[in-house]
Amino acid sequence: MSSKKMKDNVYTAITIGPIGKTLAKARSVKSFWTASYLFSWIMHELIVRMHKKGINIISPVQTDNNAFQNISKKVGLFPDRLFAKGVLKEGELDTIKGEIFEELLEKFIPILQSKEKEIEQKIATESDPKRKKELEEIKSRYNTDTSTGKKYICKFLESYFSISCITVELDSNCGILERLNSYLDTQELFNKAPIQTNEDYIELFIESSKNSFLQGYSKERAFPSTSEIAVSGWEQAPPKDENGEVEYTQLTSKPGFRNCYKYLAVIKADGDGFGTYIKNLKVQEDEDKKVDDELTKFTKSFFEFSVDVADALIQETKAIPVYIGGDDLFLFAPVLEGNTEKDVFNLIKEIDDLFIQKEIGEGLSMSYGVSIFYYKSPMSEAIDIAESMLRKAKDATRDAVAISIQKHSGQRIEFLLPCKHSTDKCKQETGLYKKATELIRAFKEDESMLNSLIYWIEDMYETIFTDEVALYKERINAVFDNFFDEGIHKENETFFSLLKDFIYSMHRSEDAPRELKEKKKLLHGILRYCQFVTSKTEK
Repeated sequence: MSSKKMKDNVYTAITIGPIGKTLAKARSVKSFWTASYLFSWIMHELIVRMHKKGINIISPVQTDNNAFQNISKKVGLFPDRLFAKGVLKEGELDTIKGEIFEELLEKFIPILQSKEKEIEQKIATESDPKRKKELEEIKSRYNTDTSTGKKYICKFLESYFSISCITVELDSNCGILERLNSYLDTQELFNKAPIQTNEDYIELFIESSKNSFLQGYSKERAFPSTSEIAVSGWEQAPPKDENGEVEYTQLTSKPGFRNCYKYLAVIKADGDGFGTYIKNLKVQEDEDKKVDDELTKFTKSFFEFSVDVADALIQETKAIPVYIGGDDLFLFAPVLEGNTEKDVFNLIKEIDDLFIQKEIGEGLSMSYGVSIFYYKSPMSEAIDIAESMLRKAKDATRDAVAISIQKHSGQRIEFLLPCKHSTDKCKQETGLYKKATELIRAFKEDESMLNSLIYWIEDMYETIFTDEVALYKERINAVFDNFFDEGIHKENETFFSLLKDFIYSMHRSEDAPRELKEKKKLLHGILRYCQFVTSKTEK
């Protein structure tokens, strides 16, 4: 192989971390956002500096349009992996890393100085010699002196954050990103140990309301509390205590209050079938050509989708996006925005619609894991559950939504909705997923009726709704006429009509669970969700 051909087929891949370890330190919406944005910022700095060195970035491909400029300070848009054609000269990556860590140091120093001053004030007013000595020892841990402190903190940052690089020669038609990803998977197994410090500088930074990454948000208070997010779809200016938490005792008696306003959702999303699709995309061998190759077109569309989704969520909804990086999404949202029409399913549809509009790739779709949790519950646990629900959605059918509601009482409601068919308009309109969301939205606050229906479904479904009954509309109608013929049921005629249609469709649809007990579980989950979003009190 000629030396020029060899040079043309050299690829560079970079991975940054530790993301999981850093997110595990977060305790608030602000700190989750900051921890995520921190890595997006590092990746953006890598892209900018590598471009200046003449390296052709394959992914992520940044588009500097107005929407990006407006949204880039509001949410992390860049992933933790970079793929490029070409190779940096010896020592250039170390130089780039050094520049990034120096800039990051300048962001950390004001936070540590603020902590130093806070401790100094405590020392000045402390009368107990023993306690004063303890405070002086703590103050020394935040040493930001130029000659010693800054160097130490910079070394800590270099030891904590990982920017790992591999360079490899590959054939341009061998599934470049798939191969490079596998190399990076191996690279990430070799984690380095950071310098041990008496104070956790990372946790201090991400929890600080003064960190410079928050400049795109209000200086007074960048992010709402979990209770504010929970109630934001109903009450824009709720009464709050000194900690910014909603005073629910002043809200529960107001007309229109629902108990679900004490809960919020974590939504995690991931693309389906992207690895297989990307594997077949071609990389342009002749860089002098002005037309983008298949892979570049794909990564550009993907980045534009991220920007559009982030912009739509921030401008048009009450959702708080933490990270929007192509097929990987992470956001907080209220359970309802105003009424049952504006729910988490509506939010998911808005994201899906933008995904389809971008025409990113034929047959590609998104799956979602939704974890609904009480505003005082641990956020890290809710996020883990959202991840678990996402895996369930992807493993089962793909293009699906899995829901978990962790009640304050400790009770958990979980169900997997049928395939969304987001890429097939015909199936989308007639599919079981749409019928499920229509059924959820049709229920209008009749607690006693719904309670009796749920118990009846739990006790009788498998006995009554065998195929001999459920495959025939008239037999389903006869069952409901027999068991639900009182005035209270006639008042909910629309809901019961949709319920009967859902049962009929569920027993005929290929998207429905095969086993009768699983069909019952799906319907039971949907009805419990209806109960959850309409109840006035904790059940």
